[in-house]
Amino acid sequence: MKHPRRILLILLSFLLLGGLAWQVLRPREPVYQGKTLTQWLRQGIGSTNAEDEKLIVKAVTIIGTNALPVLLQKIQATDSPLKLKFISLIERQSLIQLDLPTAYESRCEAFGGFFILGPLANPAVPKLAELLPYDDDSGFVAFSLAGIGLDGALPLVQALTNSNPGVKHNALEAFGLMRSLYSGTNYAPDRLAAIPEVGKIAVRPLLECLESKDRLARGEAARALGSLGCEPDQVVPALIHQLKGTNYSSRPALEALGMFGPKAKAAVPALLEALNGPTFGDRSELTNTLKKIDPAAAARAGVK
Repeated sequence: MKHPRRILLILLSFLLLGGLAWQVLRPREPVYQGKTLTQWLRQGIGSTNAEDEKLIVKAVTIIGTNALPVLLQKIQATDSPLKLKFISLIERQSLIQLDLPTAYESRCEAFGGFFILGPLANPAVPKLAELLPYDDDSGFVAFSLAGIGLDGALPLVQALTNSNPGVKHNALEAFGLMRSLYSGTNYAPDRLAAIPEVGKIAVRPLLECLESKDRLARGEAARALGSLGCEPDQVVPALIHQLKGTNYSSRPALEALGMFGPKAKAAVPALLEALNGPTFGDRSELTNTLKKIDPAAAARAGVK
């Protein structure tokens, strides 16, 4: 190859100028204890250390609403072909170290920030609602609204009737994650306590999704209803009805009934009937659900 040194210098200049442009154009970030918001968020991704988690939550919470402009920019990150090429070039050399995350990484960081802030991020809900119809397959806008809590639930309810199946599926999945998101931490008790209020606005439209012609939507709606665990008098009969459907419809319904536990005792006769008849899928799913709802009835039926 002719003039390899010249080509290398041109390439390095390109990388340096591109990196400088990225550093100049991105917004200045709030700082806590010498670390930027992004540094705190990245420290939290994949962390399993409880003390680290407490410190990260404290840092992001103290930064508070000052984090919202940065988080909103991150949640809208995209990857142009030029950007991806630039990242590829950076990764293939070691002379210049630049911090240029992919869109997925930025959106993941944004979700973490919104989730930590919870209701403190309520001022961002209108913008997130505006972005929701354009959310991609990763679903981070929908998950961010779910992470915020009750105020974030209303745009998700509205998304359940969106004509775009991808938007609808993201909203259904977000409702299905709510309880596990909140109960998996020690800093979201307020959001966990607000789930009954979420149920008041979400159960009826989720029940409508349970009757969808889209079998994937039916399954996601069943799991969302089970995860929320609200309004058992309305939800359990609808889930029992799903047991009479195809195998795909029955399995999410079984899973959802199991989430209700003893509140789903009305389903015991239907479960026993299914247990004594032709089974669908894995018989263990049926017996496990029965044990979660009524251990005594399961024992009488010979379920171990």
